[in-house]
Amino acid sequence: MMFGFFYKLVKNRCIFPLYHCVSDEKLPHISHLYRVRTQKEFIADLDFLLQHYQPVSMQTILEQPEQLHQKNAFHLTFDDGLRQMYDVVIPILEKKGIPATFFINPSFLDNKALFYRFKISLLLDLLQVAPESLRKEASMITGSIPYSFNALKNSLLKGKKNEKGRINELAELLNFDFSSFLSKYKPYMDSRQVESIIKKGFTIGGHSMDHPYFPNLTKNEQIEQTIKSVDFVQEKFGLSYRLFAFPYTDYGIDSNFFNHFYGNKKRLDLSFGTAGIKDDTYSRNIQRIFVEDYTSTKNALRQEYFEYTIKKLLNRHVIPR
Repeated sequence: MMFGFFYKLVKNRCIFPLYHCVSDEKLPHISHLYRVRTQKEFIADLDFLLQHYQPVSMQTILEQPEQLHQKNAFHLTFDDGLRQMYDVVIPILEKKGIPATFFINPSFLDNKALFYRFKISLLLDLLQVAPESLRKEASMITGSIPYSFNALKNSLLKGKKNEKGRINELAELLNFDFSSFLSKYKPYMDSRQVESIIKKGFTIGGHSMDHPYFPNLTKNEQIEQTIKSVDFVQEKFGLSYRLFAFPYTDYGIDSNFFNHFYGNKKRLDLSFGTAGIKDDTYSRNIQRIFVEDYTSTKNALRQEYFEYTIKKLLNRHVIPR
């Protein structure tokens, strides 16, 4: 195995790479948030994984939990339920015989609403080419003075809070209609497409109702966002299982939350964070690798194995709750 020394020190585990989107097109609602894999890059990632790991389905993991500790196994996950899952990703996965799980936000399904950070990215894309007078007005709205595009971008993206007032004011300034974008571009999958994915053998989970930053929520709000999203996908699509992926991160989510879902009454089968290769106090909360932070999955795993080894030596490899 090519990862050598560091890989050998990591205990047997199934890895869970995390993606959001794959596309050869420019996606203005995403371009200012994170780097999107091209189809060629995504296929290269998959070929690398297939060369060194064995794909395992979520159904197998749920029926045989020991698969979570199977050496050289992987299961792909995709967050946010974007249309490119149906148009681009599914055909590639079917061709290669790779199972995957897709986590969706019920509030965005069928293009009913748009994630606020997607709105910000769309506005930033317009501001890049807007007249200087409009950019200066935008800087007044956001408080990024003196004006620079980077200051404006940082002001809009630095928080993890849906500031509807500022976003709507900027949209009005730039004469941009989010509803029109939703109806024309259709950034999300619709219910029919999700049903088709399920029939093909892929699995679906909840990803909160509208993608809030969980550490900003009260405990009751965290639980409500989780239950409502998982209940929705289970009931709407007739699922026998209950899966949940935290939006953004599960950092700071304490034992009270997990005891609610994994205590005497099990309300989830599995949940998923984004801390990379790391152990969790709760064995049914699985940490995933945010591969879009890296140029390739190969590089992601090399770095993750190295970091896990160092953290283990420092006894910091387990997420406390």
